[in-house]
Amino acid sequence: MKKRDFIIAVGFLAFVLAVGVVVMLLWNWLLPPLIGIADITFWQALGMFALCRILLGGSGLRRHFGHHRDHFIHEKWRNMSPEEREQFIKRRGFGHDWFAGYERHEKD
Repeated sequence: MKKRDFIIAVGFLAFVLAVGVVVMLLWNWLLPPLIGIADITFWQALGMFALCRILLGGSGLRRHFGHHRDHFIHEKWRNMSPEEREQFIKRRGFGHDWFAGYERHEKD
């Protein structure tokens, strides 16, 4: 195993351990006194974190790939004539307000 791979693996493990401890401590500090529920273990905290990421946060890939998609749309919009933009809006069913900011940014 290369040194870089080892550092990444250790960093990931440290991150997972830190998240588990932080979630467990926050849960056990806040929720039992507030609403009278039981404390959770480290493993339950990791499970809770994973469940929240799945249900609420996703994998983090959407942010990365979404950036490329948005960049593509911005470039496509900048290269369109006013008539092409009008056709694009009609085809996609978007209102004019959604694209209003692009004209402002083009002038900057």
